[in-house]
Formats: sequence, C-alpha cells, structure tokens
Amino acid sequence: MNVIMKFGGTSVADAEAMTRVISIVRDHVQRYPASRVPVVVVSAMSKVTDRLVETGRLAGERQGTEAAQILADLLARHLGVAESLVQGGALETLKRDLTADFEALSAQVQQWAKDGDVSPAATDVILAAGELASSRMVAAAFIQRGIAAAWVDARRVLVTDAEHTVAAPDTDATTTQARALVASCTAKGEVPVLGGFIGATAAGATTTLGRGGSDYSAAIFGACLDV
Repeated sequence: MNVIMKFGGTSVADAEAMTRVISIVRDHVQRYPASRVPVVVVSAMSKVTDRLVETGRLAGERQGTEAAQILADLLARHLGVAESLVQGGALETLKRDLTADFEALSAQVQQWAKDGDVSPAATDVILAAGELASSRMVAAAFIQRGIAAAWVDARRVLVTDAEHTVAAPDTDATTTQARALVASCTAKGEVPVLGGFIGATAAGATTTLGRGGSDYSAAIFGACLDV
C-alpha cells in the first residue's frame, strides 16, 4: 500500500527546505519496499500564492505592468532555487518549462488587465501557477538526487466541477485519473509529484479548491488511491 506525503509552503520555501524534503523522501524510499513508494503532494513555495493573489488584484485594476512585474519576480525566484537544486540538461529543461509557464501567464494577465476583468476562472489560472512551479521543481530535484520520480500535472488528475476558486472534486472521475496517472508511476517504482490545491473541469479548465486546498488535495488523492 502506498502513502501520501504532503509538504506545505514552508517545506518547499527555498533550496535548503527542498533539500530537506529530498532527504525525507529518500529515507522513506530506502526504508520501505517498492510497494510503498510515496505519492508526494506539494504546496506553492512560501508566500507565492499571496503574490499571485496580488497579481490578480492589480490586473483587475488595469495595472498590467505592475502585475507582470510580480510574475517576473516570481519567475526569477523560482529559477534561482532551481539553479541550486538541478544541474546540466535537466536544469535547462526545468528553466525552459518554468519560463514558458510564467511568460504565458504574464501574457494572459496583461490581456485581462486591458479589459479590467479578472473572472473567477482567470483567478484560478493565476493562482495555479505556484503549485505547478513548485511541483515541477521538486520532481526535477528528486531525479537529480537519484530518486526515481515523475512530475504529474495535478490538473490531469483532480477532476472538479466548474465552481471556480471553490471547486468540488468529482471523486469517481478523479479516482479513474489517479489510478491511470499516479498509480501507474508508483507501480514502476517512481515517486509521483503533484501540486496540491489545483484541478480542472472535465473540459480541461483550470480550477482551484480554495485557500488551504493543498491539504485537501492530498486527502482526495489518498482516498482515491486507497493509501
């Protein structure tokens, strides 16, 4: 039987904190047989979600330049941590993915700022960036340090309704996706790494479970996988 290991924002706040996470997970993997490979769920890095909330507020006030600057600052912070954890080609891939995600979001935010309209659906797209980035980084760091791991986009696993910013999970659909995308990793001895808090509708629109939702995500994944 697998286990869920959930790490909050302070646990992935910086390179030093992520290194501690690596040690905890490595210890678990070494202590238990492959049948108990952990499923790792992480929050956004400390204070990142607060900054993303501010990004949405500024965009809604038509301050697109200021909103874009926050995203640029957040990208720089994530790249700095990535460079402390990952090297070589893996680092270049990680930096490319992080940059693409943040730059695409910045373009969307600036368009929303022109309209002065940041809908709940747009808010979810903005807030999801933190967990997407942290989970990418943790997965890459695991692999760099010799832990077989795979990044899993939580939006492909956690299926929800369309109540943006306070979405409710579709347990049956999520169970199907969790078994297909998460359990398949653990069956191969890989540690799946997912961001908490975020999901998507059946049609693929990004959603969030509301603040504090990363712990909720971990519980949902655990229930769906019978951990």
